[in-house]
Amino acid sequence: MEQYNDEQRKIDLLEWFLENDFFNKRIEYYMKKFEIISKIQDINEKREEFLKFQFEILKEFDGMSNKNLI
Repeated sequence: MEQYNDEQRKIDLLEWFLENDFFNKRIEYYMKKFEIISKIQDINEKREEFLKFQFEILKEFDGMSNKNLI
């Protein structure tokens, strides 16, 4: 039975991401959310929703960065 090494796991993970369109789905999610927020008429509500939106993105990427440090 063949043992996986880290390089093979890395390649398999990348292939899985590409096959499952993982990153494109995240981009589509954020773009749809952006479109919804951009249609808000009230400037104060729009500003608040954009701040939440930006925070959500930063929180996701910060979480990814912290996982890479462990």
